[in-house]
Amino acid sequence: MAGGVPGQTLRDQLTGALFRVGADHADVAVLGDIDLRRLAEDLAALEKEGLLGCWGVNNWSATAIRTIRGHPLAAGSPGPQLAQLKYSPCRRSVPDGEPFAAVFAEGVAMQASDVLEGGILAGNIEPSRQIGRDPGGIRPRVQEAAEGIAALGAELDATPAQLCIAFTLTHPATATVLFGASGMRQLTDNIAALDVLERVGAERLRALMEPFWADRDVVDPEGP
Repeated sequence: MAGGVPGQTLRDQLTGALFRVGADHADVAVLGDIDLRRLAEDLAALEKEGLLGCWGVNNWSATAIRTIRGHPLAAGSPGPQLAQLKYSPCRRSVPDGEPFAAVFAEGVAMQASDVLEGGILAGNIEPSRQIGRDPGGIRPRVQEAAEGIAALGAELDATPAQLCIAFTLTHPATATVLFGASGMRQLTDNIAALDVLERVGAERLRALMEPFWADRDVVDPEGP
């Protein structure tokens, strides 16, 4: 949730969205570029009313998350429960850095996004659709890494997508992983990343993925 209709309260925005999808409450709200100080009391009220289970933030810096947590806490809300961050074998600097280690230590979980870089890491090197922004301008390196990840997948009897999803699950703060699927077969193949992780092991998988870390020393681990 970000922005919204000018003059509408957060409650009006949420109830309108729930009406459109035919639901009576939202389990999670993920907040983008908004003023949490102003909305802290609204969020706490929505949680108390049962309209909202919890909320998180999308691509915020570690300092912003740690600073802003005090406002919802003062309003009676537990504060953000998750941080949605770009995370893949190529984009590791932010989730694996020390600033976010402190955030995770305070109990904030990670929702890993862009794990396949818009399909590039699954083998679609030149996607036709528009994909997410490119912090650090490393996409050419990601395209190069896709070949190596595909070769590693062949050695491990796994698809490149399975390797990338399994990699995100090696992070101790990962709570959920976002990925797209155009059909049931692709969905079940991606879910089989759990089997790949169990078979290969988290420590070994992270070591094998180390050469594909494309944003190392390029992107500030503090985050956006």
